[in-house]
Amino acid sequence: IKPIDHRSVHQICSGQVVLNLCAAVKELVENSLDAGATNVEVKLKDYGTGLIEVSDNGCGVEEDNFAALKHYTSKIQDFSDLINVETFGFRGEALSSLCALSNVSIVTCHKSSNIGTRLEFDHSGKITRRVPFSRPQGTTVSVQQLFHTLPVRHKEFQRNIKKVRTSQLKIHVLKQLGALPIEYRLVFDHNKDLIKSPFFPSDTPKGV
Repeated sequence: IKPIDHRSVHQICSGQVVLNLCAAVKELVENSLDAGATNVEVKLKDYGTGLIEVSDNGCGVEEDNFAALKHYTSKIQDFSDLINVETFGFRGEALSSLCALSNVSIVTCHKSSNIGTRLEFDHSGKITRRVPFSRPQGTTVSVQQLFHTLPVRHKEFQRNIKKVRTSQLKIHVLKQLGALPIEYRLVFDHNKDLIKSPFFPSDTPKGV
């Protein structure tokens, strides 16, 4: 018996946090909601195999919180804080897991900043590139090549994603957004065909 190396453990555990496309979108949308967003856009390219992108107008990410390291979070400090948690996320696993499973970049502008920042991450969640980037307050998280670090999962994902289509994802995202006082839009870019819904207020019949 030999210990598994740390990188492999991180990838294996991350695969249990993000099980599929719906879970990836769920984690990103919940981050937007935790940031106080009132406007969220979810974009999928090629059924999510090419790109998953969630943009919001939330408070943005402060510079001290740029790293996407596992179990790093601004939501809690220790176990006793769990009783007062009022956010969707608090474990510090979502972005770290997505970094381990895919290629992640983030463009964000905190409400206290005059200019945004574009960040690129390695598979451990460490920042590999950081440049100034003009954008309004809020955050855009881009996830490319989901599961490409897990060859078997990636092959299965590529093979089955067209069977799922977008119906399951629509239902899952709508469950997240439909009861909340925000506006949202779903964008699907498949085979150069762009389907873009208007922004729906979630508390209207069309939004729900």
